[in-house]
Amino acid sequence: MPELEIRGNYMDPIWILAVMHFPNDEELREKYYAEKFAECELLEVAPTGSVELESNVLQRILQRTGKTSFQEIVAKCARDAYIAGDVLKTLFGMYSFPDNFPEPSLRKAIFIVGKYAESNRYGDGSPIPKGRTKIGEYFDSFRNVAHLWAAMRLHQDFPIREQEEILGSQEAVRDFLGIAHTLQAFGCKFIPKRSSSGIEFVAPSPILDPDTIWKVPNFVTPLCPRWTKPPQWILDSLTSYPAPAGRD
Repeated sequence: MPELEIRGNYMDPIWILAVMHFPNDEELREKYYAEKFAECELLEVAPTGSVELESNVLQRILQRTGKTSFQEIVAKCARDAYIAGDVLKTLFGMYSFPDNFPEPSLRKAIFIVGKYAESNRYGDGSPIPKGRTKIGEYFDSFRNVAHLWAAMRLHQDFPIREQEEILGSQEAVRDFLGIAHTLQAFGCKFIPKRSSSGIEFVAPSPILDPDTIWKVPNFVTPLCPRWTKPPQWILDSLTSYPAPAGRD
């Protein structure tokens, strides 16, 4: 499994975000990192100053990405991955309160995310997909970093620290990765009680594949969200969950 390389410096947040946006495309991942690295370097110099960049960094920045701008590619990845994070966040929310949700499943989580999409939009005003098939596709595409996106979404809803930027300091990075570590451990062991072909699984297997996820380093201490009662959005959405008799 690939492991997140954490060095304890100001570039850690950039690398984490590069992995989150492009977990399966090394070329675009490196391009994202190079561009953000250059932006950070420019912030440290005067308007008339100069910045030294290694040739490989400059080469990645100049790489073409076709007709679609790189910023558009990044934005689309973020929108799709946002959905994947919400699916895992919701599933973990059900798992965390077994008295209220005795049988959490991926099918229910996808349904709940679809219900949320009916009355909400992305930050840029565009509609959030609400179809089960499309949500499932997004989850599959970003499954190996879903624990990272779910940690970001959970931290937004139940912040560990009062801070605008979730990755704005080394302490904030540590807290973020702590939540991601908890979600990673959950996802790598949780198998729905009712697993089947289609939106669930062909054979019983964990929600996250330990062999393919971007692993949070073992030295990171796991943290749990600051929730003390079942999330209301799950309770509200499940009131209209169309479960056939005798099935999940």
